[in-house]
Amino acid sequence: MPAEEPIDRRHDPPLPAAHPALAIAMIAAAGRVIVWSLWGRMRQSGPGSVTGYSGVDVRALAGGRWRDVTGGWPQHQTVPPPLFTRCR
Repeated sequence: MPAEEPIDRRHDPPLPAAHPALAIAMIAAAGRVIVWSLWGRMRQSGPGSVTGYSGVDVRALAGGRWRDVTGGWPQHQTVPPPLFTRCR
């Protein structure tokens, strides 16, 4: 009988080196773990000029293997903070 994998073993998602993570969120759902990595970086595009790049990388862990599921997730978008309204 094969030995079971230890429950405390880490399975870090492979994130692209060119996408430095600013924030990470993780959730367990439907037999898999999903990780969202918000990334952003700045690049000098001219004298006194800087261009920002940002996006989201999404990975899913299922069956002991990470898969890139970023697919059609929007990239380079500005996301406003949530708007809270009073409950009645």
